[in-house]
Amino acid sequence: MVFYPAVRAGIDDGAVEGLVLEALEEHHVVKWTLSELDGLDPACSRAFLDELLEKIADFYEAEVEAMVEALTSLIEPLLIVVMGVTVGGMVVALYMPMFGIIGKLGASS
Repeated sequence: MVFYPAVRAGIDDGAVEGLVLEALEEHHVVKWTLSELDGLDPACSRAFLDELLEKIADFYEAEVEAMVEALTSLIEPLLIVVMGVTVGGMVVALYMPMFGIIGKLGASS
């Protein structure tokens, strides 16, 4: 998780008040937006912070989903080639003894 080290460091330092804002600013996750919220009324900023963190979560979720999709599209052809080589090797391994036996039977007659 991106936020865990920042939050854990804040808890270890004993900074409980404003922990999320300070931790996220310190680790440059969403620095400019959260620094704007820091000057707002605490009652107001909580509602904005909830909405902001939800939007950030949606953004990162979409970003991770796009990266996974791109990685999958890169790995898929490689897996097809590996499977083809494996199946081809099995076919060759099965037919070579048969060709050897057929060759010996043909040579003996």
